[in-house]
Amino acid sequence: QDNSSNPGPHRLTAGVLADDFVLPPIYAHDTLLTGDTKVKINPADEAILTDMGPEALRSEIATQSMALLKLVEVATFLNGRECKYLKERDEARKELLVLERRLAESEASCKGYREEHKTLSTNLKEAEDRLKTVSEERDGAFQQVEKQKATIKELEGKLVELQATGVVEEGEKELDPQGVYASSNRAALIAKIQEYESNMVAAATFSFNNAVAQLRILNPDLCEEGLNEDKEVIDGRICSPPDCN
Repeated sequence: QDNSSNPGPHRLTAGVLADDFVLPPIYAHDTLLTGDTKVKINPADEAILTDMGPEALRSEIATQSMALLKLVEVATFLNGRECKYLKERDEARKELLVLERRLAESEASCKGYREEHKTLSTNLKEAEDRLKTVSEERDGAFQQVEKQKATIKELEGKLVELQATGVVEEGEKELDPQGVYASSNRAALIAKIQEYESNMVAAATFSFNNAVAQLRILNPDLCEEGLNEDKEVIDGRICSPPDCN
């Protein structure tokens, strides 16, 4: 303790709490305990120690030793805490490097995502434009369909009116002046045509067979080889129409 009237950071005043206590500069002297430094005691303190008896001297040494041990304990604690802080600092620096690397990777990925987003935005705009064009084409097609439906409906109405009134066109009048087939439907007309075709084929076959029978009577030695109702006489020979071309 130091009872100086001007206490400093390394001086204490008896009975007064100290906010800060700085160790004297002597403890920062590296060669203090190596034997290279000569340590001297203040003459006044030396006189006091000389006058002290053995018991008092042992008590003072014990007190000072205890203070020294506490000082060493405090220094050890502070040194350990400093080492802990240094270790934490080194770990924090390592983690900082890892985080910086991750940040760089994230920025690179973010840049790639921005480019991809830009491309997708462009594609989306093109798709929207195409969709707009297709929608316009679809609307136009719908309009055409509606027009065609209206035309079909109109024509069907006219057809119904014609069927109801029995109107016959000029061409039909020429082919059917009596109006026999004016009221016939399409199926009936087709059946009638097929009937006429069948009758014509039957009549032609009958005529051919009748002519051959008459020739047999008139010419008993008639050669009938190659004779057929489907063949024709062209350029003095009997042949099928496709073979004569």
